[in-house]
Amino acid sequence: MSSTPLTLSSLAEAVAAAITEAQARIDAAQRADLERFIDENGRPRALTVRLPGPDGEKVVDIPLLSFAAPTALRVTEATLAFEVDPADLALLGASVADLTPNGFAAHATVTPGADGRKPATMTLRLEAIPAPAANT
Repeated sequence: MSSTPLTLSSLAEAVAAAITEAQARIDAAQRADLERFIDENGRPRALTVRLPGPDGEKVVDIPLLSFAAPTALRVTEATLAFEVDPADLALLGASVADLTPNGFAAHATVTPGADGRKPATMTLRLEAIPAPAANT
């Protein structure tokens, strides 16, 4: 069985894909959390309270959603550090690389091992590229 050599570009793309999948799962969990504030007819669940006023009590329905703290969680960056055999650095592609895999800017740096033969440390940093603002 032959295997395709790992390149820095394919490594960055795989990490970016994993981050994108994680963000999709976070978004789904946040949507599910918000759905508990909506009834089966699509109306907001509410807390009924009685408020005093000059003309007597007034009954007010306050949507429960207004009590929920916003939880907009976004994965905006990731940094991975790992050891790389110096012989494999050529396969990975370079000591420093700038890439743009799937909506991320990626930058890799390599710190050589103590004597050039020991494993080097590669740091791969990915930052989300903000989506362009929508025209309104």
